[in-house]
Amino acid sequence: MKFLFSSLALLFCALLSAQNSYHVIVEINSSEQWLRSTAAQGADDQTRLLIYQHGGADINLSGSNIGRVSATNGAGHYDLNKVIGVNGDTLFLAFPITHDYALASTQLVVYQSWNEVSVTGEQLVSQPYDGTTGGVIFLAAESRISLEKNAVLHAEGSGFRGAAGRESDSNCNRFTSADGEVYDLANWRGSPRGEGIAGVPAGQEAGRAFAANGGGGGNDHNSGGGGGANSGPGGNGARNIVMGLLNNACRGNFPGWGGSGLITNHDILYFGGGGGAGHANNTNMASGGNGGGLIVLWAPTINFDVSSRLDVSGLPGQDVNGDGGGGGGAAGSILLIADTLRGNPAIDLSGGKGGDVTNAPDRCFGPGGGGSGGRMISAARARSAFSPVSNFSQGGPGLRLGSNECGPNDEPAGVGSVGNETTILYPVPFGGFTQSADTLCGGEQLLITDASLGSRAVTWEVLPEVPGVTVQPVGLSLRIFFADSVRGTFRAIQTLQTPRGFIYPGDTATFTVFPNPVVETTDIIFDDEFVSVNLTGANGFDSIRYDFGDGTIIDTNVVVLDHTYQEGGTYLVTVTLLNANCGDLVAGLARTILPEFSVAEISLKDVDGCAPLTFSIADISTGTYDDRKWNFPGGSPETSQEANPEVTYTEPGTYEITLTLFGAVGNDTIRTIPVRIYAQPTAELTASVDTSAATFVNLSLNATEHYWNFGDDSLSMEAEPTHTYAATGSYEVTYVAINGPCRDTLLQDVVIDVLSEIRELAELGVKLFPNPTTGVLQVSGPAQIIGAYDLRGRVLGLPVTDQSLDLSQQPAGTYIIRVLAGGHVFAVPIIVQ
Repeated sequence: MKFLFSSLALLFCALLSAQNSYHVIVEINSSEQWLRSTAAQGADDQTRLLIYQHGGADINLSGSNIGRVSATNGAGHYDLNKVIGVNGDTLFLAFPITHDYALASTQLVVYQSWNEVSVTGEQLVSQPYDGTTGGVIFLAAESRISLEKNAVLHAEGSGFRGAAGRESDSNCNRFTSADGEVYDLANWRGSPRGEGIAGVPAGQEAGRAFAANGGGGGNDHNSGGGGGANSGPGGNGARNIVMGLLNNACRGNFPGWGGSGLITNHDILYFGGGGGAGHANNTNMASGGNGGGLIVLWAPTINFDVSSRLDVSGLPGQDVNGDGGGGGGAAGSILLIADTLRGNPAIDLSGGKGGDVTNAPDRCFGPGGGGSGGRMISAARARSAFSPVSNFSQGGPGLRLGSNECGPNDEPAGVGSVGNETTILYPVPFGGFTQSADTLCGGEQLLITDASLGSRAVTWEVLPEVPGVTVQPVGLSLRIFFADSVRGTFRAIQTLQTPRGFIYPGDTATFTVFPNPVVETTDIIFDDEFVSVNLTGANGFDSIRYDFGDGTIIDTNVVVLDHTYQEGGTYLVTVTLLNANCGDLVAGLARTILPEFSVAEISLKDVDGCAPLTFSIADISTGTYDDRKWNFPGGSPETSQEANPEVTYTEPGTYEITLTLFGAVGNDTIRTIPVRIYAQPTAELTASVDTSAATFVNLSLNATEHYWNFGDDSLSMEAEPTHTYAATGSYEVTYVAINGPCRDTLLQDVVIDVLSEIRELAELGVKLFPNPTTGVLQVSGPAQIIGAYDLRGRVLGLPVTDQSLDLSQQPAGTYIIRVLAGGHVFAVPIIVQ
């Protein structure tokens, strides 16, 4: 069975945390389910309550039924409840208060509960009943109570109090008759009565009459007290036996009556009645035994270890020497309320034995009567694994000891009645259910099966109320249908009605519904390389997966998405609504076949030429397209749609040709190339010769670069060079005027008649020799060598002395040697062979 509770599961040490507190109640409001008490201080929604009316009954004060209950007035009633709110000294309660209570005889027993309560190796002892509160051990748990190894709950002798013994000087003789049912405490003829559900009436504190379930006191002289009662009567005390009619000793022929057994309804619990006191004139110790208290355990599951024990036994009456013995106390009551009981605990509901009397050899005073056994009440559906070792035995009679006049069991005192076990309906129903699922999908149904205990009727409320949720009762259970679109977390709140018509909150089932993925329409539109997807009415998805078939997969929440393909091919577009809880839905499928994508391409990469320039150009594009357009800005024609047009540029400048494809598949539809048109240069020059030096004046048009070949293997790129020849003769000079790829060439003859530097040096008395040379060049006369160059003007890296120069390592050819003479620098051609 599945029970759901909101508390956290905690285990704790019962010795420290499980003790009860006891309180009086100031006010109860049954209709509004609250009460006022000092118990409100420190209470919270984990606080559990036992309202218990221990007394308040009325008894007959005279007549043949003296001491019998005339009206219970609610004595023995109880309520189990939970705190749901606190305000000041007011406790607001979860459950109805099912009884009316006499507050002067009612106590509130408080327990701070948890989901699981474990009592391990500890002994819990009830606070004894003090006339107002006490006498109860109360444990409650939301899920389970466990009495572990050696756990003992002690409530023995914690119930109604046995009569206190008193010593009274007896003025009796053989003719005295103390046959009164009741006396006041000042009268030596009667001993105190034991306590019960009506207390002990004022002015009638003594006497042999029982006081409800409290045993009567023994009357003069030295008779025994009666035993206390629970649901069955207690045993009567024994008389004082006097042997011989002429014996002058006081008689004690009116011992205490045993307590009266009480009515037993399922909603009543009793403390065990106290035993009456024995009559004594030598001691105040002839007290009756206390009755047993209450043990109340309340949880869906209660587990008992084999070594655990519950004890609500009555205490024995007091043993005495030479006086009447006290009556034994009755056992109390045990209430176990659970869905499941397990284990084999020892349970002691035995009545207390009557007090023994140790006599002088010639005396035979009266011992006490035994108390009755107690009552165990249980409400549990599953108890097959519950096999307690229970002791319901009655309290035995007290014994007459030490007498030569009578035996121990002569005219014995009475024994109490045997206790009993009663199975009842649940006083507080347990909510409970099983549910077919914790999570569902739209379109599914949930079955919540009632598993409550102690209820006659069950109703359910499903919150929140939303469209698409249909509720159908099935007996005490519930079936819930969900439309596809329903989503959210819901609660099914259980309400229980008891056979007496009281309404109790049950448990709450919580479940989550996830919507099924749905879509109204999915439009997949192809436009060449473009595809557009549009979903209408898409709901119930975690995300949407778009698979475009080209390796592109996109997970998103948008319902409109475009995609562009990069190449031709066959593609399958799949649109899926993803739902991790309820499964995926394929919302759309479409296939397209894309032709080869177009790639714009031109036969030329660029164009250079001289104006006017005419050339052909071709469209060499690939793929699928419908048409083309050429743009030739600055050209003729300016545009064309031909595949291989011819175009002419007449003006120098920089232009750009553009090819554009129309109706193309793909986005590679434009290609451009640069066009550079140059003006045609015109070569023109003049030349002048001075001895071995020729000077050139450039008269060319539109030339941006220049090329000179002076006819002696010497070259120059200068615009207007001067060239010195190394030897006389006629030279053909070539000049090229350059503008980009455009050329114009001019040939010019130059004649060198004399080398001026050599003649002038000779006039100065300077001579360079040998010339031509194969090695060292010498200079004579007033001169020095200052440098050596090749015909391109580059310095030769040779060691130079004033009068010689080693040219033996130079390749054959003509070199220019610079000589300083007469304050001038001369350039002399030297031929190396």
